[in-house]
Amino acid sequence: MRFVKHIVVMTIVIGLTACGSIDLSQLGSQLGALFPSRNTYPTPAGTMTLPPSSNPNANAPDMQAYRVQVGKKIMQANGDATFAGSLPDPLASIPVIEISLNADGSIRGLDVTRTSPFHPETAQMAMAAIRKAAPFGSIANLPQPWVFNETFLYNDDLKFQLHSLQP
Repeated sequence: MRFVKHIVVMTIVIGLTACGSIDLSQLGSQLGALFPSRNTYPTPAGTMTLPPSSNPNANAPDMQAYRVQVGKKIMQANGDATFAGSLPDPLASIPVIEISLNADGSIRGLDVTRTSPFHPETAQMAMAAIRKAAPFGSIANLPQPWVFNETFLYNDDLKFQLHSLQP
């Protein structure tokens, strides 16, 4: 039911925005009562805010939703290694890790598919961050293979954000 309410609200917001009848800068306060509060946690660079994590044991409807769920759990488990705010240009390192899972959401394997020549250690840091957050909840309801990539976006302080959670 909550999903339907979100769809209806977003449809109305998009329609009003297209007509120029709503100021998006005030949207958050106007819709605050309709949406649950956000999770915030401190990081060395400020406060990181993520949408509430869905229950890690709940069945995600598709692989994309599951990836977002996994990304949120990685960020929350590694708050001290993350940064808030906009991405720097250029990024210091962009390792890509292939994550293979078992049906219960435990890690079957991690493989580096891309690493940085300037900061090769970030690939190991990214894999450690994934391991710290695991297990990720059952994925048995989704079709196999249970394999996907996660891209870590590192700043000059070697703190990360995840590509799967970028707006």
